[in-house]
Amino acid sequence: MEKAKQNSSFAGVVALFFLALLYGMTAIMARYFSREVGIFESWYIRLAISGVFVVALFWKKIDFRKFRKIGKKDLVLIIVRGLAASVIGTLIFTLSTYYTSVGVVSAMQVVPTTAILGLIILGEKIDRRTAGMIGLAFVGALMMVLRSTDQISFGIGELLSLASAALFSLSFVLRKLHTKLLNDTELAFATILVAVVGNYLFAGIFEQAWLVEVGQFTPTLVVLFVAGGLASALIFVLTNYCLSRVRTATVSVMMNLELVFGVIMGYLLYREFMSPLQFIGAMLILFAVTGMSYLETKTPVKAS
Repeated sequence: MEKAKQNSSFAGVVALFFLALLYGMTAIMARYFSREVGIFESWYIRLAISGVFVVALFWKKIDFRKFRKIGKKDLVLIIVRGLAASVIGTLIFTLSTYYTSVGVVSAMQVVPTTAILGLIILGEKIDRRTAGMIGLAFVGALMMVLRSTDQISFGIGELLSLASAALFSLSFVLRKLHTKLLNDTELAFATILVAVVGNYLFAGIFEQAWLVEVGQFTPTLVVLFVAGGLASALIFVLTNYCLSRVRTATVSVMMNLELVFGVIMGYLLYREFMSPLQFIGAMLILFAVTGMSYLETKTPVKAS
């Protein structure tokens, strides 16, 4: 039994590594989407494509008959999770960029809200070693996103960015409250459907994009949307998979790898070089991730 738990936790840690990589890749893709298509329009198109990919790739793991048996608890959690991160969180994050600099917005995003909400909502214990890894990853992440301490302030923009980060984290943490009725893939598909509807409504209200203008899609943009849809499909499935196998503190630390992968992708695509401060920050994140991975597999949690 103990060996099975360790294997489950190890699988969750490996999946988190790939999840952070996918987040780093989609962040780069967002640069292209924002040039041609509205924020919410790009989200609902990409998520609709991701829903198709989930069904196409994981159809053997989806039993649509289960959806008729969903209880109130699972239904509420699916709706809240789908809206919190992919709809409301996106809106608030977008608003935050109008009130403060991109650097400060990014700094608020690296606050370990996943670990904090895991402690508050789930009552997960955080010992000194875990707290040390969380703190180390946080410092490393700040070094990667802030060019100067003069950027640090606290106003409406910072509050909005922090709120959006908390909403994304909330969607992670609430995964652990689901019943065992739906598996990881089924939860991913259901959450995507909610996110598609929410983003479509927001696209219509805020961007007047009730109908898709086919003429705006170049061949390159189509390829990117398909690639983004595939990445989003894997992100939703992996998120549910990881959160059922590892602690929220581990997720909080390891997701900082997104920044490291983002910098690497930035160099490969734009030849953007890492500054000495960013390099030190990346090393701190890698050290924290290694330490947290060891702690997770040494004292694994039961898969939910």
